[in-house]
Amino acid sequence: MTTTDVLKVSILGKESIHCGFHLIPYIAQTVITTLPSSTYVLITDTNVAGFHLKAFEQEFEASIKKASAESRFLSHVISPGETSKSREGKADVEDFLLLNRCTRDTVILALGGGVIGDLVGFVAATFMRGVRFAQIPTTLLAMVDSSVGGKTAIDTPLGKNLIGAFWQPEYIFIDAAFLETLPSREFSNGMAEVVKTAAIWNEAEFGSLESNSAEIFAAIQTPSANFGGRTKTTRSTAQELLLSVIVGSISVKAHIVTIDERETGLRNLVNFGHTIGHAIEAVLTPTILHGECVSVGMILEAEISRQMGILGQVGVGRLTRCLKAYNLPVSLSDPRIASLPAAKLLTVDRLLDIMKVDKKNSGPAKKIVILSRIGATYEPKATVVPDSDIAKTLSEAAKVIPATPKHNPVTMATPGSKSISNRALVLAALGNGTCRLRNLLHSDDTQVMMAALLELKGASFEWEDEGETLVVKGGKGSLSVPSKGKELYLGNAGTAARFLATVCTLVQSSPTDEAPTTIITGNARMKQRPIGPLVTALQANGSSIEFLESQGCLPLSIAPNGLRGGHIQLAASVSSQYVSSILLCAPYAAEPVTLELIGGQVISQPPVGQLKAIEEVDMEVMTDAFLTATALAAVANGKTRILGIANQRVKECNRIRAMMDQLAVKLAKFGVETIELDDGLEIIGKPINQLKRGVSVHCYDDHRVAMAFSVLSTVIEETIIEEKRCVEKTWPNWWDDLENKIGLKVEGVDLTSITSKASASGTKGDVSSASVVIIGMRGTGKTYVGKAAAAALSWTWVDADTYLEEKLKIGVRDFVQKNGWPAFRVAETAILKELLQEKAENHVISLGGGIVETPEARALLKEYASQTGPVVHLSRSQEEVVKYLSEEKERPAYGEAIQDVYRRREPWFTECSSHDFINHFGQVSSASEKGTRNEIARFFKHITGQHPNLASNLAPGLRSYFLSLTYPDVTQAFSVIDEITEGADALELRVDLLRSAGAQDSSENIPSKTFVADQVAALRRVTSLPIVFTVRSRSQGGAFPDTASDAAFELLNMALRLGIEYVDVEITWPQKRIRDLVSRKGDSKLIASYHDWSGKLKWNGPAVKEKYELANQLGDIIKIVGKAETLQDNFQLYDFVSKMTASPSSKPVIALNMGIEGQMSRILNSTFSPITHPLLPIKAAPGQLSFKQIQEALHFLGLLPAREFYLFGTPIAHSMSPVLHNTGFEVLGLPHKYGLLETAQVIHKCIGIWTNLLIIESLGLSNAKRRHELDLHTLGRISVPPRNPHGHSPIQSCDVSDALAGSEDAVLTANWCIKTEPIIDCHLFISGISCCEVTGVGSVQFVLFSICVYLLVTRRNPAHIIILLSVIAMFVISVVELILSYRWAIRDLPAILKLEMAPSAAIKRVVPKAYLFVTNNLIADGLLTYRCYKVWNNRKIILLVASVILTADSGQGLFPLCWATLIEIIVWGYISAGFSITSLSGTFTPVFLWCVFAFNSIMTLSTGLTFHRLESGAIYSVSVFVVAVIPRANNYAIIVLLIVLRIVAIMPTLMIVQVEMSHDSEAKAQRRQLQNDLSLVSHRFSTNPPSLDIPVVDISTYDPDTMPKQGREVQFGG
Repeated sequence: MTTTDVLKVSILGKESIHCGFHLIPYIAQTVITTLPSSTYVLITDTNVAGFHLKAFEQEFEASIKKASAESRFLSHVISPGETSKSREGKADVEDFLLLNRCTRDTVILALGGGVIGDLVGFVAATFMRGVRFAQIPTTLLAMVDSSVGGKTAIDTPLGKNLIGAFWQPEYIFIDAAFLETLPSREFSNGMAEVVKTAAIWNEAEFGSLESNSAEIFAAIQTPSANFGGRTKTTRSTAQELLLSVIVGSISVKAHIVTIDERETGLRNLVNFGHTIGHAIEAVLTPTILHGECVSVGMILEAEISRQMGILGQVGVGRLTRCLKAYNLPVSLSDPRIASLPAAKLLTVDRLLDIMKVDKKNSGPAKKIVILSRIGATYEPKATVVPDSDIAKTLSEAAKVIPATPKHNPVTMATPGSKSISNRALVLAALGNGTCRLRNLLHSDDTQVMMAALLELKGASFEWEDEGETLVVKGGKGSLSVPSKGKELYLGNAGTAARFLATVCTLVQSSPTDEAPTTIITGNARMKQRPIGPLVTALQANGSSIEFLESQGCLPLSIAPNGLRGGHIQLAASVSSQYVSSILLCAPYAAEPVTLELIGGQVISQPPVGQLKAIEEVDMEVMTDAFLTATALAAVANGKTRILGIANQRVKECNRIRAMMDQLAVKLAKFGVETIELDDGLEIIGKPINQLKRGVSVHCYDDHRVAMAFSVLSTVIEETIIEEKRCVEKTWPNWWDDLENKIGLKVEGVDLTSITSKASASGTKGDVSSASVVIIGMRGTGKTYVGKAAAAALSWTWVDADTYLEEKLKIGVRDFVQKNGWPAFRVAETAILKELLQEKAENHVISLGGGIVETPEARALLKEYASQTGPVVHLSRSQEEVVKYLSEEKERPAYGEAIQDVYRRREPWFTECSSHDFINHFGQVSSASEKGTRNEIARFFKHITGQHPNLASNLAPGLRSYFLSLTYPDVTQAFSVIDEITEGADALELRVDLLRSAGAQDSSENIPSKTFVADQVAALRRVTSLPIVFTVRSRSQGGAFPDTASDAAFELLNMALRLGIEYVDVEITWPQKRIRDLVSRKGDSKLIASYHDWSGKLKWNGPAVKEKYELANQLGDIIKIVGKAETLQDNFQLYDFVSKMTASPSSKPVIALNMGIEGQMSRILNSTFSPITHPLLPIKAAPGQLSFKQIQEALHFLGLLPAREFYLFGTPIAHSMSPVLHNTGFEVLGLPHKYGLLETAQVIHKCIGIWTNLLIIESLGLSNAKRRHELDLHTLGRISVPPRNPHGHSPIQSCDVSDALAGSEDAVLTANWCIKTEPIIDCHLFISGISCCEVTGVGSVQFVLFSICVYLLVTRRNPAHIIILLSVIAMFVISVVELILSYRWAIRDLPAILKLEMAPSAAIKRVVPKAYLFVTNNLIADGLLTYRCYKVWNNRKIILLVASVILTADSGQGLFPLCWATLIEIIVWGYISAGFSITSLSGTFTPVFLWCVFAFNSIMTLSTGLTFHRLESGAIYSVSVFVVAVIPRANNYAIIVLLIVLRIVAIMPTLMIVQVEMSHDSEAKAQRRQLQNDLSLVSHRFSTNPPSLDIPVVDISTYDPDTMPKQGREVQFGG
């Protein structure tokens, strides 16, 4: 046996965990010797197999042979990633075992990470009711966590590890040599579990992890030669350290598992960090790894412990530093997390909801492992924590509840000073020997300083007294240049920057240096904060320091020349830390240092004292305290003037502006008036009760701003402090101390629904309301584009030059002539600052062309672009700009050549902007004014996120297509763009195929960025379809060089800057570059693609799952393309896609097979199928089909059933609709048919009978010549294509059959089956009039019936009992009806008028009202009949018929309108003729009604408009009043009353007729133009139908402004 030294760990009473290095021979011999079996099966994944499978096969075969055993050794390789850890993955392994006749004595070996261990362990637990298995973990995470304890499981779509079993392995072999092939990120992933175990159990082990991170990393970064480490004698110190760390962590978990195998209590402790970590992982998986999520979870759960008053800040600080040391994220604001699109889903409610499903919970109560200190927990199990406490920690904002502090007096110790802590660290590090520091501030700044000193190799650090004491071993001023590529990143730590600037000058050069200089850098805000006076002093003293970006700010490059010393002059008016920086390093200067302070009084920290309420206070000696003074002054009556604080403009933020912005009335904050002074500000305080409540305070990532306003919030209710974590810089437990030590309740606030500005030190957080800044050369069209963009966004446009002129009361030209360009640049920069602050939301700001001339302005723009909102560079060709400026004379002259100005500024414009807009006026002759504005609207709505221009039907259940343009110059396609885009939802721009005119063909031909940008701009002006930007490399089937990754990513980044909607990124490119692209994609979508041309990619194999997992991590849409050899390959592809998309959260998948054999996959693919067209020069890929071919194939496969469309109406015999529609169906390959069904009863009869039909076109009310035409669909629902590229309004999917049945008013809902353009719609007007008239009739009924009831009751005449009961019934019904009518008018009509609600939806709510109306009419008919019977009682049958007719008419649908009206004329005329004309009291009602019905018939037949029921209702109401109450009254007065009522009732009809006439007159010219086209269509259709390519047009909706001049068409299908 090969000599191997192993460390054994006992678990469950058995030494089954064996740890060492290079254990493969040992594993084989141990398993064969101690676990005899007929079959040994090793299961691994493709990643691990490439490193270790061959060695295992050789060793096992040799061991079996040596043991003379008749055993088999089998191996099975599966795809890596979580997708294999599924029911299907388990079945695949089990099928392999069964196919190879494995029996119950089989021993299974799980070689891999956590996925392999969990999956194979569960297989072993269930195969043959349980077989033996061994764990051989290859990742650190699996070694210290998942392999130990016997937990096995698989995932389901509903969650991770929900199906599994406890099944203990026979052995766990920990081979630390496997970690040498592990990526560093995976190693850090495992270290999260190691740190976790030490944090809950062993403080000494935790201290070792704190101090030895570099050594532990070194152990895996240096491969061991000749199996070094297999024996103790060959083991290096680093290997011993690594093995001790692993064994120590495993020992703890093994001990816990032995005590609590089934996780009933103690085993909960190993879930520290997992309660919140698992919730984060559920949202961010698989992009963020398990250990990374747990790392963030540990910090958040430690903060909950601190919030509960159990764990101190020292413990939280130590845990944070330790995790950071292993490159793990410690907050959700970490760029690795915050840059992900999924990070937006990490809301407090979402995380709390996910945490409900946790094995530790008891019912709804959530349990979290609470630390009491490093190395110990609060309880020997997880602790119940209220949701409110968890939410407070997870929330990014805080709210202090105003109250009297509960604790009085308050006793507390403030944290150590940030400045003093940094000074002490520098002194101890530069000193010789050991120094112990207590009460050190545990904050971001001190962590940054410690990390920097470690990088400089200037000191080492250890912790004592449970982290209360920091032990610094100084290096006596010996410092080294950091390793190559390593920068000292300081974040926003200004104190560290000032001290380290001088410290780094002490570095001496060495032959072993990997880098020539030390680089100090920071975040965007740090790069604006001044450090110039200190650097100037050091440069004058001989130090070699360069500003790498902006003059006077970080980053700095410092050469290792040492500090010369001698006489040093320093301007310290900005910060006293400049002085301290030099004094701290002076002992190591070559000469004694004499420091002379110049330039004003030294700014120092505030002394201990009390701020007095005086009118004016000079705070020059304690400037940092002004923020609290400002908050106090806000609630003091009178004026407070604070002076001497000019330096506060260059702190973590411009603190003076921050305080003003948050207090100012104009920003609707607290309502306190403020005035900015040259060196301070003035506050006009108000009484507390006059200040505004409910204010949300933006803190600018400044700890002092947050603390100052938290003081104010103790008396102002509902004040929200955003960015609560910014206090961690100086007082990390500020919010906990407010509650635990002062006694003020603090609540967390989730800002998900609150629009706030981005943190100056965080990742970009711009929202759709963030203002857009436009920059560019003069003459590029900033004014025109700015105005158009503002109009499209419904925002306010601001011209910076005009703003400056109004503010300075002088024109720009005059200002420059009077003061010169330098003075103008200063004023211009000041205006820029003001605009970015005061116009931060819902504005489009056009800046002057020279704004980029000054470093300060460029810094402001760069910060805004990276942190807040879009900065758009408007570009135009140099020739056009020069030509324009040569003719323009209104602006001041440059004083130099325009070409030189252009060349100097262009790089600055690019540097300062986040997006580009190419503005070619006049270059594209076909670009009209409207087309240009449409493109401006599309671009700015897309980049702001207000309305991204994405394909609307890219969703489950719908089909989408993109056309692959294969032209070398896309302008060649413009003449046929309408034809080739038929059916397409997007256009793919194949950048790799582009060739500019005159370009030489070569193997390395790469189109220039300028040419590609021009191609995009040209394409935008002929189509509004989204663009898919593709740079296809040669290895992936394209023409772009595989070695030109830099050029490829320059083009891909340019695509994002141009606002391209979809960007195709090959996953074979470097992942780091791809992830950088992901972090800046905004609202654009990435298509992560992989193409295999070899035919080796099998859809049922492990390789395709691996590619899918990688694409799933990187892209929003997954695209995998293989090559089909047989038809069966297409079915395997279909099965693969079905499995991958089974989860509701799965991403869209484009899965295709190339070649003729793969065409079936193109037909079955539903997401963004690439299509071609016969007019294209070449197909983009072999086997590509046209849209028409795919539709025909779908129909043949039964996936696209044929539909029949009909046009109802009369006269329609000569309608061209069937010709037009059927031609369109033919052109697009759709199986549908369009026919005619002539009938004059379309409104009454068809709607009553065809209750399953869907109206899909206008009723024709807007066209008197076609007023009876009505298009109905024979299906109940129709799903239709998205908006096509020509501006047509597509038919929406809707179902109004329920609303249409039995309701005449419901015909108005037809208009909502067409998504109208924002123009006046006559039908909408009719809907409004109808609503108003219904409500008016109800009001008339209510008033008249009220009078009837009153009069009849007061007379008390028994003879009137029938009339009384009838009128009372009608009165009650009218009250209910009136309430419904007004409710409809008030609630639904506004929504209808705003196109927010279809009338069908409103009418469904009014169905009860319609029934009440009919009931009232029935009672009215009976009452009138009764009255007529009393006067003239010999013709009862005729009266009965009359009543039935009226009832039928009221009930709708039994009689068509015209026939019911004519019958009423005859019947009532006959009734009237039987009365004596001299007896008006008896004959008035029937005679008058006869006149009314006759007039109704004339109006109905002449206008096609129907208000019969409504007007009859009004007449019935008055008639009831007449016959029931005043039969012998003055009939002449009644006649006058009824005539007036009739005039009022007919007014809506007359108004609509006028609108109709107006509408018709506007349409005449359009119809004349269209008639010629129709004649041509008819001729072409009759001569050559098969090759026909005819535009499809709907006459009633034809609008020449929205239709192209050529190729007018409407899309169907797809």
